[in-house]
Amino acid sequence: MCADDDERVIARYIARNLNEPKIVLIERVVRYTSRQKALDLFNCTMDVEAAGGMKTIRGDTRPTPCGVFLQLLKTDKNIAKDMVKELSSHRREKIKSLSKK
Repeated sequence: MCADDDERVIARYIARNLNEPKIVLIERVVRYTSRQKALDLFNCTMDVEAAGGMKTIRGDTRPTPCGVFLQLLKTDKNIAKDMVKELSSHRREKIKSLSKK
C-alpha cells in the first residue's frame, strides 16, 4: 500500500486491518489529512499494537486498534486541531442521528 493509491482503497485497507466497520470514518480521515498521513498513522497504530497497545485515559482498559488510530490522529501536532474537531463533530452528529431512529 502506498500514498499513490486511491483514497478509498487506502481507507478500506486501513479499516480492514484495524477491524473497523465504519469505513466512512476512515475515508474521512484519509480525505481530511492526506493519504500519506493516514498511512503513517496506520503504521504507528500497528507499532503501538505490536508493543502491547495503549491504555485509555482511565488506564483500566485498552482502546480498539481504531481507537489507537484516532488517538494518534488527535495528538499529532502536524494535524490542525480544527480538522480533528471537524472529524469529531461529524462523528457525534452521526451518532445522534442514529440514536433518534
